[in-house]
Amino acid sequence: MLNEYQDLNPIDQQFVDELIARGVVTLVAGDDDQSIYSFRYGSPAGIQNFTQRYPAAAPHTLTDCFRSAHSIADAANALMAGYSGQNRIPKALHSLYAGAAPAVAGLVHRWRFPSATSESDSIAASCQALINAGINPRDILILLSNQRELLPDLRNSLTVANVPFEPPRAETFIDSNTGRFVLGMIRLVCDLHDHVAHRLILGLRPGVGIGTCDAIATAVISNGLSYWDAFYTALPGGVFAGRNLTALNHAGQVCTQIGAWQRADTLQMRSADITALLTATFSAAEAQNWQNFATPLPVDMTLEEFRNWLWADSDEQQMTVLQAVFTRLNQQMPVAVLPPRVRIMSMHGAKGLSSALCSFRDWKSTSSPAHGGSHIQA
Repeated sequence: MLNEYQDLNPIDQQFVDELIARGVVTLVAGDDDQSIYSFRYGSPAGIQNFTQRYPAAAPHTLTDCFRSAHSIADAANALMAGYSGQNRIPKALHSLYAGAAPAVAGLVHRWRFPSATSESDSIAASCQALINAGINPRDILILLSNQRELLPDLRNSLTVANVPFEPPRAETFIDSNTGRFVLGMIRLVCDLHDHVAHRLILGLRPGVGIGTCDAIATAVISNGLSYWDAFYTALPGGVFAGRNLTALNHAGQVCTQIGAWQRADTLQMRSADITALLTATFSAAEAQNWQNFATPLPVDMTLEEFRNWLWADSDEQQMTVLQAVFTRLNQQMPVAVLPPRVRIMSMHGAKGLSSALCSFRDWKSTSSPAHGGSHIQA
């Protein structure tokens, strides 16, 4: 089963075609109106032309919307129909909220502003008013089409208005090099033969870049060596030298230090060890970032549970992991495990999430600068 097929690039699609050619029974799910990964060469043509390439495929169309109220679904339908892409698959989405008892209509506001500053200030004031009215800040999303253009003014306006907020995920610990390094270590504890995790341990050390990692991989292949052995056995002479040898030795030392860890170990057991490794690899400041990040988590969370939590794509998935942890510990999950802050996200980062209220920000420059956005209440 392949989900989000509309965002596969041509090489991805060819891989799927090879599986189908070998007799793999395949269910492809996608929506060409939700193709948002063109920067990765994702192409909606894959889902648009699928039944043409495979005439025996049986199409199944989903038309009922469980997520958005009908006014929001109607606005989306009008936008997609008015600005449809080439070869768009016709569809008519119907919100089931119209038949709810009582019916839920939803509300869409479209705002225009004379400047970026006035737009940011208005969004901050709107968020503050909603929070004062009892809305949980975490139920408010601000989605940005261009972080470089829009985030600085918005960050300043929210700060001045004392609105608690989280920056886009790219700025959080999980997506920092230090956070990815921690994930690499925990992945290795759970699966010693996780080759991608070894690549993280090797390549995230300060001063080690793509060139070094590529040179090491080339040397391993050209000398008939084992990539896994390069981290755990004595290195043969004359193959690695200089920066490559230093990088491999450091990665091997990390792998040796975590070699005795078990997936059933708890955060309480290994937090200090992780702090020491991060201090040695990065800096004391980065180690402190790790401690700040791990503090809200239950100390009896196992490393395997921690890995699953780090891997989660959304708050909702993280909450599911945490609920399972507290259930295993026979404890009541705290009401506010996740901080009550307005979330600022990219359109890609928010895909698949639900919220009570969303504010979409876009920016357009004309001969007379104008800023347009829409505030959607669901």
